[in-house]
Amino acid sequence: MHVLRQQLFGALIGLSRASESKEILDSSGMALIHGLSLAYDPVWEDSDSEISEHMETSVKQVIETLHAEKALMAPDCAACQYPCGRTADYDMAETLESSETLRNAKLQLLTLLGSAAVASREQSTKELRQFLSDALFQISCTYEAGQLSDLILQAESFSSR
Repeated sequence: MHVLRQQLFGALIGLSRASESKEILDSSGMALIHGLSLAYDPVWEDSDSEISEHMETSVKQVIETLHAEKALMAPDCAACQYPCGRTADYDMAETLESSETLRNAKLQLLTLLGSAAVASREQSTKELRQFLSDALFQISCTYEAGQLSDLILQAESFSSR
C-alpha cells in the first residue's frame, strides 16, 4: 500500500478517534467522506506506481483538512503539553502487519466504508457520517476479526444504498 495512502487512512482514523463518544460535526463527517472517496480513487489500484503531483497535493490537502477537523472535535488535544496519543493518526502498519484474518477483516471494512463514501458523496446522511466515524474508530482498537463482523454487515448495507 502506497505510503501516502497509509497516511490518509491514518488521518481518517485519527479524526474518528477524536470524535469517539461524540456526535460527529457535519464538517468532520464530510471530511471523512471526502477522504475515504480519495482513498478509493482508482489511481491507488497499482500501489507500486508513482502518483501524480496533483494527486499527492490533493491527498496532503485532505490530510490537513482532517487534522483541522480533529482540532475542532478535540481542541484540548491539539494544545496538550502531555499528549497521550489517543487522538493521534493511526499507524496503518498495525493493520498491515496483523494476522491475516484480522488484516483482511479490517481492509474489507475499509473498502466497504470507501464504497459507501463514494456512493453517498453527493447526498450523505448524518447517520452515515456517524457510522463512518464509529467504524473507522473500531479499526484502530479491534484485535479480533470477529469483532468487526457486525460493522462489515452494516457497511455492506450502506455501500449498497
